[in-house]
Amino acid sequence: MSIESKNQKIDSKELKELSDLIVKSVTINSQYFETLKDSILPLKQIIESQKHEIDRLREGYDFKIKKRFILRLIDIRKRIDFFSKSENEEVTSILKSINEILDYMFNVEGIKVLNHKKNESIDKIDADEIEIYEENAVQTDEKEKMGRVESIIENGYFIDNFDGSKLVLKKSIISFYKKG
Repeated sequence: MSIESKNQKIDSKELKELSDLIVKSVTINSQYFETLKDSILPLKQIIESQKHEIDRLREGYDFKIKKRFILRLIDIRKRIDFFSKSENEEVTSILKSINEILDYMFNVEGIKVLNHKKNESIDKIDADEIEIYEENAVQTDEKEKMGRVESIIENGYFIDNFDGSKLVLKKSIISFYKKG
């Protein structure tokens, strides 16, 4: 059996050889592309990993900038609270208005006050949430008060993390009871 094409005859043997050659070429090419694909796959994984790392670092950097800004707002609020004890009603009214704006900003940004209660055990409070200074210790002989919060000197602030944990922006400063 033969095939005629443009005045040439190809017999079945030549056709078989040509077919075998094409199959062999396709097999070699598919092996080459498979090897190439296997070589590129680790590079793709490395690039994806680096992209995730860059995103994580960017998020951390963005949080650092945001935290610095928020700490400045907290400091402004602290100063306003101090000066709002003025006897001048006009100054007090203006400072109260500024505090309302800050409260709104805190609310929009999800900034919350760390709520520690009087007589709460210091051992049950996360160490990342409070600052304990020896000069804030209050002497007592009452055993049930020792190691407990006496008062909040300065509020701490936090925002909720994506995983539900607290990201503390500023620790609370407390006074506490200690053996006298």
